Amino acid sequence: MVTVDLFNNLNRKKLKKTIKYTPAIKKFCLTLNYYAPKAYDYVRQTFNTCLPRPKTLSKWYGHIKGDPGFNKESFQALKDKAQLSHHRLICSLKFDEVAIRRQKIWDGKKYIGLEDMGAGAEEGAGLASQALVFLIVGINHRFKLPLGYCLINSLTGEQKANLIKICLTKCSESDIDVVSMTCDGHTAILLH
Repeated sequence: MVTVDLFNNLNRKKLKKTIKYTPAIKKFCLTLNYYAPKAYDYVRQTFNTCLPRPKTLSKWYGHIKGDPGFNKESFQALKDKAQLSHHRLICSLKFDEVAIRRQKIWDGKKYIGLEDMGAGAEEGAGLASQALVFLIVGINHRFKLPLGYCLINSLTGEQKANLIKICLTKCSESDIDVVSMTCDGHTAILLH
């Protein structure tokens, strides 16, 4: 499939027509550039630049929503990986609070930098000083995947426990088994 698309793009390039990239070509380009940028440049030159520039690839990476909360695309990717696997995925959930700069910025649509658990910043929300980040790591497969984050100022142990339960439920719905959790940070999580 990729080779046919590649040669179609080569012919379009010779005829000076606009090249439209199929999902298979996009996946091929993103994967090759991720693992070996020099190999991507070589293939791009060999096929007379019928593949997109690396700058175009970086734009393709940027189309995943990065708002606070749990990322639907990440859980869909987990579900797809679980369905393609020959055996059940066993994973570890990692979460940590990361300090961020306290600032409120207008991005043209809304203010960012306020406390936000994923449902949008509430009226009168304070400035966030930390991001609580969730990451899943494969134990019987080699992968790491960020699942989401919340912009916070401080949370109680009960609030963190609720977020962890939500994350574990979403992982279970994605057909993976989470057998361990690692937190590197505040002892409030242990108090609940």
